Parts: sequence; structure tokens; C-alpha cells
Amino acid sequence: MMIETGLWPDFMAGKNIKVRAMTKILSNDEFGYEMSMIGDDGKEFKSLENRSVRKKIKRMGAVLIENHPRRHKNVNKRRKK
Repeated sequence: MMIETGLWPDFMAGKNIKVRAMTKILSNDEFGYEMSMIGDDGKEFKSLENRSVRKKIKRMGAVLIENHPRRHKNVNKRRKK
């Protein structure tokens, strides 16, 4: 979990407001993000919540990548140690 805190401009009120954002890694393919604002009275309220899930895609095979027209010709040259 990663927590960020700071000040963001509140253009409606014409001043800065305290914020706290939290990112949670739920799995290798999923994470959540929550943002809370802290009012003048010290009470925190959730202003944003987001959940992102990685879309599973079918990957191209090695043969297709080798023959791809945009493939740089020096990609497979490796230094021997």
C-alpha cells in the first residue's frame, strides 16, 4: 500500500485543501486508488475511488515478432561476455 498526502488547490474556495491518496495492490492484475479530502473541520471524506483491472490479451508469438516490419534489425544482437 502506498499513501500520499499533500495540498491541492481548491479553485472554488480560492485556497489549498489537504488531500490523502491511497493506492492498494490487490493482485498482480488489479489495483485500487482512493482519494480523500480533509475539510477545515478536520473531517475526512472520500472524493474519489477507482479500481483498475489489467485486460488479458493474446500475445503475439515469437515467429510473428521476428517477421514484424517495424522490428529493428539489431534487437537480437547481444554482447558475449
